[in-house]
Amino acid sequence: MGFGFGTGDFFAVDQLALKVYRKCKTASSEFKTISSQLIILHLVIEDVNASIEEWDLLEARKSVLLETREDIKETLDELDQLLKKYSRLGIKSSHALGRLPISTD
Repeated sequence: MGFGFGTGDFFAVDQLALKVYRKCKTASSEFKTISSQLIILHLVIEDVNASIEEWDLLEARKSVLLETREDIKETLDELDQLLKKYSRLGIKSSHALGRLPISTD
């Protein structure tokens, strides 16, 4: 049974990572760490997109990779929604985000 696995599988997540990175990069120092991690995530996903069709992955590994993609997308969506919430409130996101409790664990 195939998954229909290809370069498009990670493209939307890559674009979401880049979008959230751009929103976070001018935020407070707590979000600068997240911003730097988001740009790394974007680069890794770009590499996966560029190489995925060349990989001869077992179905089990494809499944794990797809689950990981969905987890990443869910986390990025939550962060994006948080940024939108503060934007809609008319609060400059860099100031509002700086007041949020961020765990760096």
